[in-house]
Amino acid sequence: MYHRKDIVFAKPSIFVTGIEEYACRVSSAPSEETAKVAVETAARCPQWADIASNAIQVKFLAMLVGIKKARRVLEIGTFTGHATLEIAAALPDDGTITTIDNFDADETSREIALSAFMSSKHRNKIQLMEMDALSALDRVGKRYDLIFIDADKPNYRGYYEKIVADGILDRDGILVIDNTLWGGRVLRPLDSPCDLGSAVHPDEWVENMLNDWSRYVVELNEFVVSDRRVENVLLPVHDGMTLIRYA
Repeated sequence: MYHRKDIVFAKPSIFVTGIEEYACRVSSAPSEETAKVAVETAARCPQWADIASNAIQVKFLAMLVGIKKARRVLEIGTFTGHATLEIAAALPDDGTITTIDNFDADETSREIALSAFMSSKHRNKIQLMEMDALSALDRVGKRYDLIFIDADKPNYRGYYEKIVADGILDRDGILVIDNTLWGGRVLRPLDSPCDLGSAVHPDEWVENMLNDWSRYVVELNEFVVSDRRVENVLLPVHDGMTLIRYA
């Protein structure tokens, strides 16, 4: 479903034109390693570069790591390793980030991530699991200080429920879920699935995917806000980032 080479996937911005660029300019810049991966991602994975975490997001995650004094981080959705590298840099020398991806979206993303991790001065902190995330969650252990989910939206609720129910997130930990505003489509989600296979024109395919996945993002958002086990806040950072902790 995600291997069409004729598409360029991009979500609409939820901001007035120029605001996000301004915010990036007046925020501390990511590390050189992270910036290099961002450039390589745009050059080698143009079809899916939009799904990579941007500069504001990776600095936000790194600051959470520092504020929390996190040592164990779990990431669901590696892509090219943009967020992974920035989080690894923020971790102490004995910290680890376990990142999970089956690299289904773009096989080139795996090459970029592996190369970046191998050459990183923080490579000893990075543990990559190349597999389906739901299966990986049975193996990762428990009590992570910070968990970041930025992966396939149809499985968002499954990831969330497993993490909370199985104690994968530490009682004092923070769960961060990306794309919870989904380009603004959360305001007008579809009631029924779209048939991506019926889309002939690339723009139609992208539009159908944006609309289809909006259903899963809204489902998660509504479930989380009604879940008495946790408290949450949806922040309008980039495409929406929800912070969750146990109540």
